Amino acid sequence: MRTDQPIGLMALIRLDLPVRRPTVRSWTRSGARKTIITSKAIKEYYPPVYAPSGIFGNLKFALRYEPIDLSVYDALFGVLDAKLLQAWIGQEPTGTYVRRAWFLYEALTGKLLDADDVSRTGYINILDPNLHVTSPVRRVRRQRVNNNLLGGNTYCPLIRRTDALNHAMATGLGARVKSCGN
Repeated sequence: MRTDQPIGLMALIRLDLPVRRPTVRSWTRSGARKTIITSKAIKEYYPPVYAPSGIFGNLKFALRYEPIDLSVYDALFGVLDAKLLQAWIGQEPTGTYVRRAWFLYEALTGKLLDADDVSRTGYINILDPNLHVTSPVRRVRRQRVNNNLLGGNTYCPLIRRTDALNHAMATGLGARVKSCGN
């Protein structure tokens, strides 16, 4: 009997979201934390203690542990009742993950939620620079987030960091490519 349970983005996709599966796929199962890298995906296995529940539990998990996949968030926010997200904002107005979700909701849907701007608290990054290539920060006062996405609301590529990409960046590949054009 298989005990693997999808969590994070994989659990959200199971809400019949019309999207492809993300490259990083998280599951809970008995045993120790484990990563399996195949040619098609990175499978992250977490002990059952990590298992979130419900939409917002899985959304928090994804925002905490997984690289951002805008196609999943866009599809989720297209079907999610905004009042549920507003209620979460009301419960945790300065929470790190709720502010990221709130920013992404408004950026992807173009709709403003009925929520007051976040009161004084520190700014947080939308993208984790350890998981993604990021742009210079653009501060967004409403959610007190650092928008470090590479693009805007209509076009926003995401570049996931890998060991190979980090190595190429560290060895000056970008500068070498630029010098070839001169």
